[in-house]
Amino acid sequence: MDKICGLGNKEHNPFKSIISRLAYFIENNGLTAHTLLQRLGASYNNPITVSKWAEFMKAKVEKRRSMNDLMGYATLMDIDKDGYINEQDLGTCLSNVHSTSFFENGAISLKTASFNNKYSFFPTTLKNDITNTKVVSVCAHIRAGMQAKKVAYQRLFRLCDTEKV
Repeated sequence: MDKICGLGNKEHNPFKSIISRLAYFIENNGLTAHTLLQRLGASYNNPITVSKWAEFMKAKVEKRRSMNDLMGYATLMDIDKDGYINEQDLGTCLSNVHSTSFFENGAISLKTASFNNKYSFFPTTLKNDITNTKVVSVCAHIRAGMQAKKVAYQRLFRLCDTEKV
């Protein structure tokens, strides 16, 4: 019928659809990303692998999609590309469910960000380790500066975004 009428959802984005369905699943089951991962058996010493996450999505969220497709989408959801789905990965995807740039062009931003290392969003090694105390101190200074100058987070991001993503 779509071919005959020339209709169809040309804007359909399967990855965004999966994230939307996941958000619906979490909300309807009274869960958070944290509690969902706990129910799947995740802990600090036993994280959820990308393949186990794909199996969960096949069983509970996207029953009609092939396992191969779900592995691809689970890999996209692994934001830090460490092979595991954690609370930060889920939080990033869920908080961007209404973002067009996050999902556009097959989630190309998750594959080709220039601050990644072989498609990894976060650096996994640093020449000099930064202590938690130093990170907290730097963040506090940035926040204080933002408050003093009355700069919103989104505005600061735009100012710092050299690629204009």
